[in-house]
Amino acid sequence: MAVLGQLAAGIAHEINTPAQYVSDNIFFLQDAFDGFQKVLTHYALLYQAVKAGSVTAKTLQDLQAVLENAEVDYLLDQIPEAIRQSLDGMTRITQIVNAMRDFSHPGLMEKKAVDINKSIYDTVMVTRNIWKRVAEVETDLDDSLPRVPCQPGEINQVILNLIVNATDAIDDTIADAPGRIGKIVIQTRRQTEWVEIRISDTGSGIPESIQPKIFDPFFTTKPVGKGTGQGLAISASVIANHGGSIRFETQSPSGTTFIIRLPLSDRET
Repeated sequence: MAVLGQLAAGIAHEINTPAQYVSDNIFFLQDAFDGFQKVLTHYALLYQAVKAGSVTAKTLQDLQAVLENAEVDYLLDQIPEAIRQSLDGMTRITQIVNAMRDFSHPGLMEKKAVDINKSIYDTVMVTRNIWKRVAEVETDLDDSLPRVPCQPGEINQVILNLIVNATDAIDDTIADAPGRIGKIVIQTRRQTEWVEIRISDTGSGIPESIQPKIFDPFFTTKPVGKGTGQGLAISASVIANHGGSIRFETQSPSGTTFIIRLPLSDRET
C-alpha cells in the first residue's frame, strides 16, 4: 500500500509537470492570438483605406502603434516554440497514461504472450518519481526477445518491487553524500529457452548474514513504516508460479543484481 501511495503521488506529479507548461503555453498563445487579431483588424482598416484612396498619417500611426504593442517579431519567434513544447508535453502525458494503463492490466489473470521489454519500459516510467531523486535508470533491452507467456500484472509487480528495492538500497548508500546519485541497470537477454531479466543497483549490497533470509515472508531490514518484507517473498512466489527462477548476486558494498529467468514455454507450477 505504501508503494501504491508513492506511485499515485508520483504519477500525479509526473503528469502535472508537463500539464503545467502546456497550460502556460496555451495562455501565452491566447494572448498572442489577441495581439494578432488587433494587428489583422488594423491591416483590414488600412486595406479599406487604400482601396478608398483615403490613407492618412493617423491610419499608419495607429497601425504602427498596434504592431509595436503586439510585439509581432517576438511572437513570431516564440509561438513555434510554445507549440513544440505543448506537443511535447501532451506526448509525455500520453506516454505516462498509456504506461500506467498497460502496467496495471486490471482484471487480467490469465496468461498471455507479453512483451517483457514493454513491461519494463512501462514500470520504469510509472515509478520514475520514486527513483529519479536518487538514481539514473539505464536499460539494455534485447529487441529480438520473443514474447513470454505470463500474467502481465504479476510480472509488472515483480519488476516494480525490484526497482523500489534498488532505489531504497541506493538511497541508504548516498544518504550522507549530497548531490550524488546511483544507477539502476535493467537488462534483458534470451538464454536458449528462457528470457533473463537482470536488475542491478549500485547500493550497498546484501550482507552475508541476511542473504539466506531475503525471500522469507515479512523479513525486512527497513524501518517500521517503510517496508513489510513482502516484496521479495511475493516476487519469488510469482516467478515460481510461472515456472521460472529468481536469484541474486551481491558484493557488499558495491551493489546487487537480481536475476529473473522466465520460460518461453508455459511451465506453470
